[in-house]
Amino acid sequence: MRNRKPARPCFQWSAIGLSAAMLLGCGGGGDSSLAQSEQLATVQVSETATILSVKAELPDGAGTSSSEMQSRLYTFAAKVSAGPDAGLELRGTLVLKGDREDDGATEVEGRLLPDVVEAGTPSSASADLKSQFEAKRRELKVALRADVDALSTTLRRALAEGAVPGGDEPSTAQKEALAAFKVSFMQRMTEYHAALSALIADFRASSQPNMGSDDDDDKASEGYEVEGTVDAQGAMNLTVRLGDKGKVLATGTIGADGSVQNGILTGPGSGSVGTWSAMPAGATALPPAPAPAPAPVGPSAANGKVLYNAIPGSTMSCASCHTAVPANNVANVLKGANNASAIAAAIAGNKGGMGILSGKLTAAQLADIAAYLGQPNL
Repeated sequence: MRNRKPARPCFQWSAIGLSAAMLLGCGGGGDSSLAQSEQLATVQVSETATILSVKAELPDGAGTSSSEMQSRLYTFAAKVSAGPDAGLELRGTLVLKGDREDDGATEVEGRLLPDVVEAGTPSSASADLKSQFEAKRRELKVALRADVDALSTTLRRALAEGAVPGGDEPSTAQKEALAAFKVSFMQRMTEYHAALSALIADFRASSQPNMGSDDDDDKASEGYEVEGTVDAQGAMNLTVRLGDKGKVLATGTIGADGSVQNGILTGPGSGSVGTWSAMPAGATALPPAPAPAPAPVGPSAANGKVLYNAIPGSTMSCASCHTAVPANNVANVLKGANNASAIAAAIAGNKGGMGILSGKLTAAQLADIAAYLGQPNL
């Protein structure tokens, strides 16, 4: 990599000091409030292979209210295997930040930072560059953890100082402290994402010194915008915006190890489908699944699963109302199991607002969805 040490664009300690002053100043001082059992608040920092999180819990009436801020980091790989975009591949580092609500759902946003694609067998020089890159990426993550620990310590103290003796719900001072922490956390995540993006851009330039820059390459260096949700059961739904190329929708389920394997990818073109995976950063991404075998005669439950989650030409899908897990039979979705006519009748009769899908699905596609509902655990 170039002979310059990237500046450590970490959260400035002056900013942390400012946050501390704001937080500690927002709720009455003195040690008398530190040990109030009625107002006992907790702040926990945890880290897995894919998530760094800070969870704050405050007493609220008979129970507790919680807030969890997250930073997620993955090695992402996707390939479109069928449709007009067959052969399109996306590989890179997926960085996300999010705020988890009491119901367990997390709204996430961030960027997909594409990897460098090398032609031929990697040389020893390129291997050295890759090793330097990985070492610097680890340094950024270690620095992030240190700053998050510092912010969490400040929050913990501020929540204790802001406690009101005898109170059974968060005080105004505690709410303000938590709000200030969220702002500081998100600011630190934005700086981390920018630092990681700059590191990857530097790696791209060092790995391909003779390659001229064009608009596509510049956009790839900046990364692609990503937004989505992760529900309490681990179902992840992401939208990756590819600029002029459109967008792809990635749906999948997070496993026990924190990774997503064999997720479903749709787009950017109508009818384009494929697979994707998200592994812990630094791990080798799973190769995209091979192109599917020719569709068998009769309804295809596999194609029905794709259609259930993303209907071409519509912003709505079956999963929008019935959730991504049809086996749970939300809103009696399993009445359509192996019964395409029942689905067609529901659309025609606008049952539950299903009329929005009128004209969006062919008879064969309805049959595929009905077949999938007949095998909801597929």
